Amino acid sequence: MERMHEIDGLILERKYVDARIVDSPFGYKMVIPVFNEAMPAFYVGKVLEAIAAFLDAYMTACGISLRPESLYVDGNLSVCLDRNIPIEQKYRMYVVIILEEGRSVKANDYIIEVPIAPTDEHFAEFRQCFLDTFEAMVGDR
Repeated sequence: MERMHEIDGLILERKYVDARIVDSPFGYKMVIPVFNEAMPAFYVGKVLEAIAAFLDAYMTACGISLRPESLYVDGNLSVCLDRNIPIEQKYRMYVVIILEEGRSVKANDYIIEVPIAPTDEHFAEFRQCFLDTFEAMVGDR
């Protein structure tokens, strides 16, 4: 992993900070990494909250009191660009967590997927983030 930054023991993936359009099972979608400058602070906070909740649950379930040795974190917001996608599948926040513990050869990957609804309090920020980023991608800025 390139360009990582560590905060409070978390290693935050900063290799992919540019927004991109990718293919998905639901057609094309636009993805904005959580560490992109355009990302609203509210959603960066939500990613960090999701990580904290995951760690609490993980440590409780495993009966451990210390955090895993290596904890890599990445996340993004995405919107499916096809008009025919059901609204409940269209807007998402993803958090990716990779745990490496002890002398284990294999890392454990976890993905937290959070739907974003147009009725959410901060949806306007979500929408504006994508509009601004798309304008920047096509060169209007």
